[in-house]
Formats: sequence, structure tokens, C-alpha cells
Amino acid sequence: MLTFFAPLLFLAQSAAAAPVENVATAAATVGKIRGVRDPIYHLYLQASPKNSSKPVLGPESAAEEFTIGGTIQSKKTNQFLNIATASTSYKPLVWGAKGDTTAWGLEGDTIITMQGSSYGRRDRVGVVTGANKGIGLAIVRQLALQYPKSPLNNGPFLIYLTARDQGRGEAAVKNLEQDAQLKQAKALKADGGLSEIKFHLLDITSSDSIKILADHLKQTHSDGIDFVINNAGIALDGYNADLVKKTLNCNYYKTLEASHAFLPLLKPTGRLINIASMSGKLNKYSEPVRNRFLAAKSEADITAIMQDFVAAVEAGKEKERGFPTAGYAVSKAGLIGATKILAKQVKESGREGLLVNACCPGYVNTEMTKGNGTKTPDEGARTPVLLALGDIQGKADGFWQDEKEIDWVGELKG
Repeated sequence: MLTFFAPLLFLAQSAAAAPVENVATAAATVGKIRGVRDPIYHLYLQASPKNSSKPVLGPESAAEEFTIGGTIQSKKTNQFLNIATASTSYKPLVWGAKGDTTAWGLEGDTIITMQGSSYGRRDRVGVVTGANKGIGLAIVRQLALQYPKSPLNNGPFLIYLTARDQGRGEAAVKNLEQDAQLKQAKALKADGGLSEIKFHLLDITSSDSIKILADHLKQTHSDGIDFVINNAGIALDGYNADLVKKTLNCNYYKTLEASHAFLPLLKPTGRLINIASMSGKLNKYSEPVRNRFLAAKSEADITAIMQDFVAAVEAGKEKERGFPTAGYAVSKAGLIGATKILAKQVKESGREGLLVNACCPGYVNTEMTKGNGTKTPDEGARTPVLLALGDIQGKADGFWQDEKEIDWVGELKG
């Protein structure tokens, strides 16, 4: 006797596992019923507070094309397995007459559907901010190139390239559509690939702009999005209180505002990556200030350090009070600290599968480094792309560089 659920995927391990009827496979003509990009569904049990006694179909990643034959029929009732019409991502299973049958065949614990394309898998969706040039642009390119071999490959992949200037953002998308690497790899949808790149306006310093993008994502992708890479940031020439405030506003306050706006939109297995910098290491601070960073329990604790830094700059006493004379560096230290706290809060809220990390792309040759960087933008994109698409063993609240976690403090100099 063949049963459905061993080994099953579960929406919740704690859900009461009610058995699904034993079935047999009736004879039928063998034929191909799906290709590599067509959906394959595993049987699930609904999690509380839903009815845990009802089996449902849910999406699983694509597999190789194969052939099967037969329909699924209950020996107990002689009825055939059908998939109920529903607008939800997970479809209820029902029993019915053979003429109504829409579920065909068994492959291990997997039900193959004749109407898979109409149900569709959940497409992957990612967002990269500040992506019209430099590291951000390279991140988008590398996402499209690396997605096909990523463990997150689950079919079509939509990447939102955002920028604060519409003309430059749209031009960046057009340039990527003609990019030699992407063309050669046939990575984009227009060339037969999985990835599609779309532009969306986002000025990270504008609360209204953040809300407009968040609303668009919520309305357009009701199943949620897979990741956000917050790359947008500034490094201003000069050093005074006004420039420090502008730098902190963009790199710290508004990046966190965007993080909070996008977090509710992320899928349970989503990822949030905040781009920081090696300058955000804590070895440039006095021991008391460094210990404040390390002991912080809330974003408010980190924000208080940012406020104390501004006050020190305004008083001309930042060195005396244990800070470096570098607004960009302090803004990135603040972002790393707040990202670590945010990651812990997400985990404590019960969203253990949602991974939040900060990373340093390295010293990259871009406009921001005035061409002095030692890495190419594509090399700088490696760590952010790993954190978005790679198997990082469920790690969160880390600070990453060169595709591995590193110590936030850095080497202390006597």
C-alpha cells in the first residue's frame, strides 16, 4: 500500500499529521507532462491555526524532465484525486470522478499536476538599492549570472534595480540587457534565461519614496519577496557637522528605515543584507565607546552612540570622546551594530528562517573610492550575492567580508 506522507515536507513540524488515503496508480498512457521549468508539488499538512487534517499542495523547486503514467485513485472509495480550484498558493486536495481528475501520477512523495503552470511556483524576487552604478550594478549582474546554479533557483527570477534618478536607473537596466557576460550566459529572460531586471525609483533618503516602493512590492508580490540588498549610501568629501549629519541620515537612519519597511514583505526564508564597510570596524574607537557598541541591546542604544558622535563633532571633541574623525566610518559602524540587533529581534519574533546580515564588499574601484580600490565591482559583489543566494547555513546577525564572517572589532592597535 502506498501512502502520501513519508517523507513529506511540512509547513509546521508540530502540525497534527492526519493520514491521507492510501492510493494505487491506475493504468494510463505514459507521456511527458512537465519540463524543467514547470512546477512540481509536494504534499503538505496545513499548519495551525489552519486545519491540520487537510492535505494541500505546495510548490517545490524545479527538477529534471521525466515521464510517468497513471492517475491517483483511492482503493477505499474508487474516487480519483483532484486539485480544488482556489486562489491561494497552496491548493486543497479533493476526491472526485475520473473525468474531473487534474492530478496525475506519483513520483516518490511528489504529486505531478497536469495544470502545474496555472498554479505556478512562487517566483523569486529580489531588490537591490543604489544599483545604477558601481557595486550595486555589479550585484545585479552577478545575481542574474549566479542564480541558475543557486540553491534558491526555483524558476523565474525578478530583480528590482533601484536608483534615485529615473534616467540613470533605466539606462542601467538597458545596459545590463546588452551586457556581454549576461548575453553569453543567456541569463536574462529575453535571451531564454531565468532572470528579468526591472527599474523602480527609490531615493533612500525619502520616507515617501521608501513607502512607494514598499507598497508596490506588497501589492505586486502578495506571496512576498526573497531578499533586499540595501546598497544605497553616500561618502561625502569634507568633514564638518553638517556633512556628518547628512552621511548618518542616509547610511544609518534611512537605511534602517528602509530595512523596517521591507522586512514585513520578506518571505519566511527571506534575506536582508545591509552593505557596510571595513571602515565600520570598531578598532578606531576608545575602549569605552567600543564597549558601548558591543553591549548594545537595541537600535536605540546604537542611535544614542550616533547622537553622541554628532554632539562631539559639533563641539570639536570627537577624538577626546573616543570617536574617529570620519562620518562615513561611524555611519557604517552604526549600521553594522543596528543590523546585528535587528537580526536578533527577527529571530526572537519567531522568524528564524529570515536571515539578516551586514557585509563589507571590500575596497572596490568605484567613484566612491575615486578609482583607488583594489577590487573590481564584480569582485566586490561576491559577498552580497552569497548572502542573497548562497547556502550560508542559516547564519544571521553576522558581519561578512570576502565571503566569510569576520570579527567586527578588527585588529586593535596599541
